Amino acid sequence: MANDSDKMTQLRFRIDNLDCSTCAARMEDAISQLPGVGAVQLDFATAKLRVAVHESSQTDRLTDHIQKLISSIEQDATLLTEETEHSGQTGPSATPVDPLVEKPLSGWRSHLIRHLVLPWKSILRLAIGAVMFIFPWVIDLPDIASKWLWILAWLVLGADVLWTAVRKIARRQWFDEHFLMSLATIGALVLGEYPEAVAVMLFYQTGELLQHMAVDHSRRSIRALLAIRPDTALRLTQNGTEQIHPKDAAVGDHMMIRPGDRVPLDSQIMEGFSTMDTAALTGESQPLAVEAGSEIKAGYVNGDGMLITVVLRTEAESAVSRILRLVEDAVARKAPAERFITRFARIYTPLMIGLAFLLAFLPPLLLDQPVQDWLYRALILIVISCPCALVLSVPLSYFAAIGHASSLGVLIKGGQYLDKLATVKSMAWDKTGTLTDGTFQVRQINAQKPWTQDEVLHLAALTEMGSSHPLARSLIAAWKAISDEPLDMARVNLVQNLPGGGLAATVGSAEILLGNAGLL
Repeated sequence: MANDSDKMTQLRFRIDNLDCSTCAARMEDAISQLPGVGAVQLDFATAKLRVAVHESSQTDRLTDHIQKLISSIEQDATLLTEETEHSGQTGPSATPVDPLVEKPLSGWRSHLIRHLVLPWKSILRLAIGAVMFIFPWVIDLPDIASKWLWILAWLVLGADVLWTAVRKIARRQWFDEHFLMSLATIGALVLGEYPEAVAVMLFYQTGELLQHMAVDHSRRSIRALLAIRPDTALRLTQNGTEQIHPKDAAVGDHMMIRPGDRVPLDSQIMEGFSTMDTAALTGESQPLAVEAGSEIKAGYVNGDGMLITVVLRTEAESAVSRILRLVEDAVARKAPAERFITRFARIYTPLMIGLAFLLAFLPPLLLDQPVQDWLYRALILIVISCPCALVLSVPLSYFAAIGHASSLGVLIKGGQYLDKLATVKSMAWDKTGTLTDGTFQVRQINAQKPWTQDEVLHLAALTEMGSSHPLARSLIAAWKAISDEPLDMARVNLVQNLPGGGLAATVGSAEILLGNAGLL
């Protein structure tokens, strides 16, 4: 049995402005060496940091040390504290771990804001640098003017790279992409290859921008899954209803779920009947009919019935929270290729610097060849060996796959399972509903005389005008597809919802029953 002194607390953080994959690896190594720290896991793809510390450690001081450490490696990186999870604790007393991230935007606004508005400085700098780079070839300028224009373009594109390299050299952090790019481009300038120096910076900054956009897009694919968990819930009190966050609800609380609401907590229905869209959790396209006594899960979407429920589980223990934690943890379960590339990155940059040094000076010494030619080739080697793309490409490919699958409602437990999928030859599914999108269509109308098919469809669509049920939407859509005649709600009277059966209504002078075989 472990002593109290051996108990560990897992601290969870998110690091904003973590844009360097090699920096993330160095942060992980440095944090693991802090006193009182056990296991450390920093995932660049999700920008999530997990630190296991002894419970006797002073958490506040340790957090300050971690912030200073990551800032010394990447200046703009900011540590944001999330919830903590205490090892050995289970049940309601355990502090919940909440994969807390900002609410995602949707549609074209998300694409515009994330891909154009936020990196506008980088895009503007790239545009100015690119124009200055090609200008001497478009306009016939004197050589001296071209040279100084290229030097100015190099400064516009690479000033931040140079400054970062200088700061890291001052901290004895030599081997990263900033140092490599600075060394390569300064060497090109010394050799008089001004266009090459500008081109290297231009392509490097373009790659950095594309990398940022790709990582951010994949991160948002994961975060978009949070849309299945509502931010508010309606709790019934003696004075009526109050709007609360689902975290504030307790087991046994009575909740009101309105038509169209997303179920905030795992609950049991006390009053009412409705249908539930369960696709977000189960993939099942067919609506689930529920009534008093039925259990419903957080993340379901209520149909057109008003429900009174009693909470069965807190938010941290709900099905949707477990699914969200599963997806969040999935990207931390690294495949063998990811683990290898992380270890290899620690020796890769010094190795390439050494090879470039040997390439620059050994051939001239041994083969009596011009130093300038081999120095130029060594600079090319430095440029193409920039570690960021190598270190990022492997984990990003796994992360992008998990993120894209999550946006489609497919949950993958980790990168190693993607490797397994590469060997799959065939798949078997337990039910066809899992593979459909829940959009129903009218396929056949069997009308009995004296009624025509159009008349039957028209009456059904009129009856369903006030319903949001997926079958109702399909009947209305089928009518609109064959007729321009608007549906006149004034003709419909006394619509009655029959639990488990369907609808009864009066349309004009006709009494209409619309439902399943049991009702009819």
